[in-house]
Amino acid sequence: MRIRCTLLATITIFLAGCNTSTTPSSNAPKVAELINKAQSQAQSGDFKDAYATLKTAESLDKTNRSTLIRLVQMGHDLAIQSNAAQNDDKSAPLFLESAQFGRQLMALGSLTPQEKEILGNAMYNEGCVLSKSGKTDEAVKSIGEAIELGFNDLKFLNEDTDLVAIRGLDSFQGLQARIEEKQLEELANEKKNARVTLANHKPFDFDFELPDLDGNLTRLADLKGKVVIVDIWGTWCPPCRMEIPHFVELHNKYKDKGLEIIGINYENGDPSQAVALIKQFMTENNMPYTCVIGDDETRKKVRNFQGFPTTIFIDRTGKVRLKEVGYKPLIVLEAIVSTLLDEPSVQ
Repeated sequence: MRIRCTLLATITIFLAGCNTSTTPSSNAPKVAELINKAQSQAQSGDFKDAYATLKTAESLDKTNRSTLIRLVQMGHDLAIQSNAAQNDDKSAPLFLESAQFGRQLMALGSLTPQEKEILGNAMYNEGCVLSKSGKTDEAVKSIGEAIELGFNDLKFLNEDTDLVAIRGLDSFQGLQARIEEKQLEELANEKKNARVTLANHKPFDFDFELPDLDGNLTRLADLKGKVVIVDIWGTWCPPCRMEIPHFVELHNKYKDKGLEIIGINYENGDPSQAVALIKQFMTENNMPYTCVIGDDETRKKVRNFQGFPTTIFIDRTGKVRLKEVGYKPLIVLEAIVSTLLDEPSVQ
């Protein structure tokens, strides 16, 4: 089962604004009223009532994109809640229903990137439910839809225990091949963007000597000859935490090819508790790279520092080639890293 979306994300979807129906409807005022009611219910934590309200809105206008995307998200999230409580009798129907609302939305035409991500999760988890119930052909079809919508996590696909029933099928191998092909295509396209971005960014110098979590000094200068990601972050920062799995994956994939990652932590609260907090977070998230404790002097060395997370990409010569602010998808980070790794080594 793929657990990506949360009920917090559902509220975010509610607050993102409304798309209108694809066709004029005499029920439009009533539908808008119901969506507003569901938004208030969701913000109050009454997610089941909000879901029921949205289903009423959908029955009045089956082409309202705003209603449908919220139903996909909320049904999916409620299913995840039930799944976490090991209540398959409740979660399975919700996963299936969420996917069906997703197909209604897909039938309306072009999707936004956010809609594709939400629908991809819904279709993937529908495939899991179908696989567990022995409907293998339908399960493969659902996973295929998820791939077309953007799902491309090959490792997850190969390890998900919900897909045991289809893993030995020839059609499953076809799914693997499609993901591998899409990954290579997406990375190649993103690397074109990365080359342009790197070319347009003026390099600058950056250095630090900071204590790691055991009090030993870590020097950036000692990593010359490597491509280095410096992640300026804090455990208190939601987008920082969202990026951590990306850095873990990049470390595991590219460390033997010359990549190093250093996290520079800036924590709120009692400084004496910061190290323990970071160590706990690193253990829980299987972080294999070094984290150090940041200071004001180091932060001032970052040109035009704007906020957290800030990701600094350093080439083999020790020059900062790019600074990115805010959460970035894995494919964007990987494209930058692999482009820098492609450059000649320092002689």
